[in-house]
Amino acid sequence: MKLIITILAFAALSTPAFPATNVIGHALPDGNLYTGEIASELPQGFGRISNTNNITFIGLFDPQPTFGIMNWPEGDFFLGDVANDQMEGVGCFVSRGGLIYSGPFKDGKSDGFGTGIHTNFYYVGEWKNGKMEGRGAIQWKDGRKYVGEFKNMKCHGKGTIWFPDGCVFTGEFVDDDIDGEGTKYSPDGTVLTGKWKKDQFLGQSSEPAGGAYVSPAAGDPSAHP
Repeated sequence: MKLIITILAFAALSTPAFPATNVIGHALPDGNLYTGEIASELPQGFGRISNTNNITFIGLFDPQPTFGIMNWPEGDFFLGDVANDQMEGVGCFVSRGGLIYSGPFKDGKSDGFGTGIHTNFYYVGEWKNGKMEGRGAIQWKDGRKYVGEFKNMKCHGKGTIWFPDGCVFTGEFVDDDIDGEGTKYSPDGTVLTGKWKKDQFLGQSSEPAGGAYVSPAAGDPSAHP
């Protein structure tokens, strides 16, 4: 992964060497500066363009950008399909904040089934309007694993979470908190079933320690995030 990022970063910051017969410095009607292949005074083929916001694109034109690398002055960059001067189709986006997203894009934002890699987590699942939303699976740096529903980048809805200490909770979540109806299984055999609020158990149903520890292990996402 580090090698891929290095290659993309180098490509984003490098100016391609065009064949001499196809090179032209050209100011487009919208004020953007273009260097590359042209046809009928319009970009056509391989080239590079810089717009008035200092966003650069290197790749294929027909005559608008269709596939290549977009590089923002803040440090973000993207490799993939482009339409209407924005990310559209399939590609990989690397943000200055450390998030690497790979998957489909719609209207310039991650949208569909994709993966998100960050220094603190790894996520596989659905995205909507640039955020984790829908069904997915996530593993955090501290060892926690969750499979279920997401909303606005948080565990929200129904799901199951596995804790590093062996505890498992399956039930309802609100904004990353255990909140609603659910059951918590502990390695010592304790089972708590009932109402929860902000990770705290409010119900009365429980089984004392010493019973058989029955965990929903069949759904353990150890084989994936």
